[in-house]
Amino acid sequence: MLLVIFIVALYLRIILPWASSIQGGSIIINDFDPYYHLRIIENTIQHFPYVLAYDPYVNYPTGFWIGWPPLYDFLAGAYTLVAMALFHVDWQVAVATFPALLGALAILPIYYITKLIFDWKAGIVAAALLTVIPANIQDSMVGNINHHVAVEVLFPALLFLFLMFALRGELTFGKVRRLAFTGGDKRILLYAALAGVFVTACLLTWLGSFFFLGIIGAYAIVQYSINHVKRLSSDNLTIVLLTMLFVSLITTLPVSLTTHFARTIDTLQLSLFQPLFLVALIVIFAIFGFLAYYMRGMRPAAYPLTICALVVAASIGLYVWNPSLTVTVFSGYGFFTQTGVLQTVAEAQPLFFVGGSFTLAAAASYFQLLLFVSLAGLVVLVYRAWKKQDAAAVLLAVWSVFAFVLGSIQVQFAFLLSANVAILSGFVIVWIMDTLIGKSYGKLSGVRDAAAVPQLFGREVKYTQLLGVLVVVAVLLLPSISATTTTAQSVSSIPSDWAEACQWLNANTPATSNYNVTSNQIPAYGVLSWWDYGNWIIFLAHRPAIANNFQTGVNDSATFFVSQNESGTLGIIQKDHVKYVMTDYEMADYTDKFPAIALLSGQGVDTFLTTQSYVDQNGTTQQQTVPTAAYYNTTLVRLQYYDGNGYSHYRLIYESPTTVGTLNGTNIQYVKIFEYVEGARIAVSGNGNATLSLNVTTNQNRTFTYTQSARVNGTHVFVVPYATVGMPYGIKTGPAYKVTIGNVTKQIAVNESDVQNGTELTLSF
Repeated sequence: MLLVIFIVALYLRIILPWASSIQGGSIIINDFDPYYHLRIIENTIQHFPYVLAYDPYVNYPTGFWIGWPPLYDFLAGAYTLVAMALFHVDWQVAVATFPALLGALAILPIYYITKLIFDWKAGIVAAALLTVIPANIQDSMVGNINHHVAVEVLFPALLFLFLMFALRGELTFGKVRRLAFTGGDKRILLYAALAGVFVTACLLTWLGSFFFLGIIGAYAIVQYSINHVKRLSSDNLTIVLLTMLFVSLITTLPVSLTTHFARTIDTLQLSLFQPLFLVALIVIFAIFGFLAYYMRGMRPAAYPLTICALVVAASIGLYVWNPSLTVTVFSGYGFFTQTGVLQTVAEAQPLFFVGGSFTLAAAASYFQLLLFVSLAGLVVLVYRAWKKQDAAAVLLAVWSVFAFVLGSIQVQFAFLLSANVAILSGFVIVWIMDTLIGKSYGKLSGVRDAAAVPQLFGREVKYTQLLGVLVVVAVLLLPSISATTTTAQSVSSIPSDWAEACQWLNANTPATSNYNVTSNQIPAYGVLSWWDYGNWIIFLAHRPAIANNFQTGVNDSATFFVSQNESGTLGIIQKDHVKYVMTDYEMADYTDKFPAIALLSGQGVDTFLTTQSYVDQNGTTQQQTVPTAAYYNTTLVRLQYYDGNGYSHYRLIYESPTTVGTLNGTNIQYVKIFEYVEGARIAVSGNGNATLSLNVTTNQNRTFTYTQSARVNGTHVFVVPYATVGMPYGIKTGPAYKVTIGNVTKQIAVNESDVQNGTELTLSF
């Protein structure tokens, strides 16, 4: 049965979404982070076993030392090389199935955890649920190359499974002192060591994996306290925890010491912080175990109160020593707060609140009714763990509470929560089934005479029982199955306009060096856009990004786009060696991405948008957001909506085919690319109001008129970005600029070399 579920899991994650996710041998998926994983994996394949550590294409022109752990990309690279050798396919096709395989494999530890705590039937149902829960399949489908599938379900499930096995042992301090281990004791130590291996796997895959160590720490406090109150030995608990952490320490340390941050203690990088934290936990658990051993027989409240006092004292001491480190650790690396850039990230918003209003829509889309079924299961599990003194059940309960809290705080952790929802819902559903038909099924299965089955069936199985089973299936299972298959069949890809724009940039602009990173050499120029699109620019266009999805370069990007005039942008252009600027209508839309740009620029949204009251057709007063004059003066609006008209150093060189609206009778295209140029200098001599104009036809055959105006009193220099002779990129212009003063119009041609070199031309009236 488990094999059938595994095959179904692969089918849902590979076959159904294949046509939408793999096109022309390339992965096309509507997400951001997978494109940078592809960037690293591509480089890993070329330089295996080395994983990219420094990338000159991120945070251009400074470059970026990659501080997050390398294990996922290393495993993906190794998997890809094997798949390429076995099946002779392109590397993107080979790596595409990696997340789907990991997602399908996760059903195995989920089954065994559920079986260990409940029974095999609950395990089968939990494995089946994990296969079809929409929240799980979204991050484990073909092509979605992301570490979430490994570190939020598979690795922690294996960690907790082996830890649960180890917690059922009977190791004592006396056995350790005498080294007198039975075969069962050795298995317990092996399970503890394997748990340590998967602690390391988590730590070397995701910096936030201390979340799982936090769960184990909270569990330890609860379990030590339970053992003390119930007069049980905690020797096995202490030995298992210390073994697990020691194995993790000796397997994590060599990797931490080889990173760029090896000599730093940085919570947001793979550094000395990770092994030092493990050492700290070893000391803490040793103290817990020592106190548990020597406080045996004391009053029930003595041990819990002592532990709580130590935790509070240690927290205060840590804060006094290093306040920022304390805040970082206790905020879960910022996962428990929405500050800074996280305020603008959709996946960092609360599960039950959208736009500040309570809603169940997101929870329903991720879990259907199973989220609420699993909450009922959690209540029963807590009661069961206390009554049966089952360490594994206590661990599952603590794990589930943390998962529910984190999943509620940010929707990006719905995938992590899916494991707990599957386990707890599996238990509840089997309990309902057993209540409805369990006894009847038992009697029927014991019948040896087939002829007696119909009569016994009619007597033992009631129509109400069958109706109850159908209701359970229809209400709890079918909606998830339907939502999952719909999700798998309707994978959306990266917007075609962005894909085409990046591919055009790759094919039509000067190649930059060191894309296949072999040194710290900085490429010649960078591309500026909003950080949302940085990973697409790096991987699809093979160009360095000023800002990307790791929030590098956000300040420069935001400041550039809200600048009120062209001169305000030039400092960023020069500092960051920007050659091309990419915009899209979502960035400029004041109901879409623009508020985030305004917020992160430091100027605030209110500078650019205000709220006005109006009376609707029903006579009701309503509020609406209205742009201010500052909004229309932003560089972003001037570029995206007005083609950079009047700007001296930015020229439109590409626009995508999709029209998203019109402005003053002119079409607005989805994505636009502008080139920064020195600009030809046209020195106009005369007296009066001068107007300069040039007709420009884009690659989409849309024509607009580029203009500048100025008062000439002697000589005025117009700096212009378009060439009338030799204009590249397929952009067409009139044969010459027209300059008019009064009733006199003259023309002047501008060569491409004039634009690139800033050549000064003269025109006299």
